[in-house]
Amino acid sequence: MSEEKLGSHRKVAVITGASSGIGEVFARRLADAGHDLLIVARRKELLEKQATDLRDKTGVKVEWESLDLADSSQLDQLVRRIEEMSSIDFLVHAAGFGYMGDFVELPIEKHLRMLDLHTTATVKLCYAALPKMIRAKKGVLINVSSLASWTVGPGQCVYNSSKAFIKIFTESLHAEVRGTNVMVQALCPGVTRTGFHNTEEFAKFNSSDMPGPWMSPEDVVEESFASLAQNRAVCVPGLKNRVLTYLFSSDTIRRLAGDKVRKRPVNESV
Repeated sequence: MSEEKLGSHRKVAVITGASSGIGEVFARRLADAGHDLLIVARRKELLEKQATDLRDKTGVKVEWESLDLADSSQLDQLVRRIEEMSSIDFLVHAAGFGYMGDFVELPIEKHLRMLDLHTTATVKLCYAALPKMIRAKKGVLINVSSLASWTVGPGQCVYNSSKAFIKIFTESLHAEVRGTNVMVQALCPGVTRTGFHNTEEFAKFNSSDMPGPWMSPEDVVEESFASLAQNRAVCVPGLKNRVLTYLFSSDTIRRLAGDKVRKRPVNESV
C-alpha cells in the first residue's frame, strides 16, 4: 500500500477489481471527477503504476491495497479499512472472475472461491459502506453483476448463479435505501473487451459465440453513470443486451443461450 493518506477535503471512492477492465475505468473516471481513491486488486505492480499515473494526471490522493478478496482474512482487511473511514462517497465492487467447466468436474475449492468473491465479499463490503452513506444521506454503491445473471449456465453454473445473487441482492438494497439519497446500482454488462482477452485462450475466441455485442469498458462505465443519473436499480449497458434480457424471460431461449457458450471462456469483467 502507498503511504499517501486519503484527504478529508475531497470525496472518497473505493474500487475493487481496479487494476484492469471496468474497475480501472471507474477509477479513472472518478479521479477525473476529483475523488480521492482507494483502489484494490490482486496485481500489485499494476496497482502501483495505476496509482502513480492517476496522481500525476489528476492530483488526487490514491491509496492501493493488493488483496485477494476471495480470501476471508484479506477481505476483512479491506472491510476494516472501510469501517475506519470517516466517510465514503463511492463504492464500486468490480472484482470478479470466471471459468468454464462442468460443476462436478472442477475442484470444489474453485467454486467456493467464486462464491466468496461474488457473494460474501459483496455482502461484507456493502455492510461496511452503506451505513456511512445512509447516515451522510449521500453516496453511490455499484456492484458489478452480469448479463449472465439472466441465463441458464451449463459449464458456468456457479458463475451465473453468483452473478444472479449480486443482481437480486443489489436490487433489494436499492429498494431499502429509497428516500435516503443513496444510489445503489447492479451493473450488468454483457461481454466486455478487457485485458483478460489478451491471452492464447482468447485468440481463437469468436465473439458470435456469446450472446450480445462486445462493448468497451469505457462504454459500460459511461452507461452506468447515465443510469445512475436516473437512479435505476439495474443497468444493462447496450441496447442489444437490454433486448436480450427480455428474450431471456423465455426458458427455451435462456437454455439455448447457455448451451451456445458451453465450454467457452468467460470474461472476468462480466
